[in-house]
Amino acid sequence: MLGDLQLGEEDQFKGSQLSKKYGSVFTVWLGPKPVVVISGYQAIKDAFVNHGEEFSGSANYPVIMTGSKGYGVLVSNGKRSKDLRRFSLMTPKNFLMGRRSIEERVQEEAKMLVKAFSEYGDEVIGSRVLTIDDRVKMPYTDAVIHGVQRYMDFTPTSVPHEVIRDTEFHNYLIPEGTMVLPLLSSVLADPRLFKNPDEFDPENFLDENGRFKKNDGFFAFGVGKRVCLGEALARLELFLLFTSLLQRFTFTGTRPPEEINIDPACYSFGRMPPSYDCYIKLRSDHFTLYNISPRIVECFPGKHHEQFKAIDKAKAYIREEVDRRLKNLDTSNPQDYFDVFLVKMLEEKDQPETEFNYDNLFPCVWDLFAAGTETQSSTLSHACLMMIKYPDIQEKVQKEIDEVIGSNRVPTVDDRHMMPYTDAVIHEIQRSMSLAPTAAPHQMTRDTTFHNYHIPKGTTVFPLLSSVLFDPKLFKNPDEFDPENFLDENGRFKENNGRLAFGLGKRSCLGDGMGIPRMVLFLFFISLLQRFTFRGTKPPEEIDASVVSSFIGRLARPYTCYVKLRTPNI
Repeated sequence: MLGDLQLGEEDQFKGSQLSKKYGSVFTVWLGPKPVVVISGYQAIKDAFVNHGEEFSGSANYPVIMTGSKGYGVLVSNGKRSKDLRRFSLMTPKNFLMGRRSIEERVQEEAKMLVKAFSEYGDEVIGSRVLTIDDRVKMPYTDAVIHGVQRYMDFTPTSVPHEVIRDTEFHNYLIPEGTMVLPLLSSVLADPRLFKNPDEFDPENFLDENGRFKKNDGFFAFGVGKRVCLGEALARLELFLLFTSLLQRFTFTGTRPPEEINIDPACYSFGRMPPSYDCYIKLRSDHFTLYNISPRIVECFPGKHHEQFKAIDKAKAYIREEVDRRLKNLDTSNPQDYFDVFLVKMLEEKDQPETEFNYDNLFPCVWDLFAAGTETQSSTLSHACLMMIKYPDIQEKVQKEIDEVIGSNRVPTVDDRHMMPYTDAVIHEIQRSMSLAPTAAPHQMTRDTTFHNYHIPKGTTVFPLLSSVLFDPKLFKNPDEFDPENFLDENGRFKENNGRLAFGLGKRSCLGDGMGIPRMVLFLFFISLLQRFTFRGTKPPEEIDASVVSSFIGRLARPYTCYVKLRTPNI
């Protein structure tokens, strides 16, 4: 099969359908490069546990390699990977012995999060991603977009047609083979069809009540059997791109509006807008992920260059921090992971083969910080959205919080064992979100025969975790958000081997072995629902609870909500 590696909103690689057709092991060709996809719990377990060493290599995205140069925990292989991974696993455990526990630190952060929410009161917060369904509620915007297309008149004559047989048309004989040009501009500028045909006027597509009005003369995409094939897609893209830009930015010319020429220019294939300069003012913060083949992207300007410059700045900051800390470093009393790494650097500075050096320090710190921060914040955001979508589940969680913890006591991780329903809800949030549908890309460390297939050394392998998380053989209701997927018939929490939210095998999430992600999510989630009730700005049935796919995985969908402080006398 041929394709490209894009994270779809439905299912990675349409994996469930592909695995049904091709089995639990199949290959997707990304251009000239084969990528083996492994689907289903048994096959994934067999590959990454029973054959863990063979499947333990790291395959890397170009943009990650450009920033890391192959250093750090996430993208390294061989001895470097083993040394850094072991260090990053053991350091938190050793560092926290006899000191404040991770739990106490998380509790402090949870308090700060609650405080931040308290400052909003009952205000509406956040911004939502526009969808095509919004178009029917935005008649003026829809009219503006139609007005832009009508006024631009992109293809005044459409594409040339040819008469396929001798035809009498309007009392004229048109012989077979005659070329015919439909003059679309004669319709788009017809005063009998448009109120103000010579002006850019959205009123051409609005009725007297301000509602959007379709117009039979709108032939921007042609008409008949050879109408533009992509008309529906073009309309969708134009609406979403146009509204998304104006949602985030305000466009201002470099000269007065009356001096700006908006007449389209003619080209051999149609009409194009004239070139112009403008200022683009950011209306609100946003983040764009960018990943493309480096050999192509390096030749063009774009956002990626800014990202790499930002990485260089971060590296420079790390270097400054290293120099600052080295001046005052107490090797007998390191304060954090950073200090422990520096101590290790000093201890092994005379060992030429050591992996504890400047090159690995920045990627290690970045890998742990970025991976933990983004996944936890996105999961927590999605958790709140699910409570808005399912208010009955939110009420049950809050009831359990009230019974076990009350309104004043600080939640602890030990409370989890007495809160089976809440624990099941959190596990279900992670399962249904499927934060990393394919986990990190792996690479074969040696030639291997697996399930009767020969997989050569160096082959990229993707474990399709979503195939497990939505497996009807493992979960009662895999396609629904249902905490019952993690409860037995007596309402007790039930572990499920199919919960692979943190991956499986030698390259599974570093923090999962210490239980840090589960602890953080539990304490943050409980602390919020102990103090607040989350309500949507529209009815639950109208709320889109799907996730947003991106290069690094699935992210929580932006949304607006009301955050209501709960009464203290619970």
